[in-house]
Amino acid sequence: MVTMKKNALEALADSIKEYILTAVENDAINTIFDPAHAKYWRMYNELKTKQSSRSLKMSIKKLLTSVTNDNLQQSTAEINYA
Repeated sequence: MVTMKKNALEALADSIKEYILTAVENDAINTIFDPAHAKYWRMYNELKTKQSSRSLKMSIKKLLTSVTNDNLQQSTAEINYA
């Protein structure tokens, strides 16, 4: 998996390098910045939110499975009600 990520990053870096070199060669530096459309950012943010949510659920599930009744009874934490 690490090798695939490394290869993907290297390919991306090569693509960016070629993109910039082409812009320089064609005296088109001002065209380099071309942000993605809002729909692609929305798709990216939705994916990151799903990944974060999944990670949070897994962390909570792992935490809850490690808590036992014995642990709760031995806890010295106090619960205060307002």
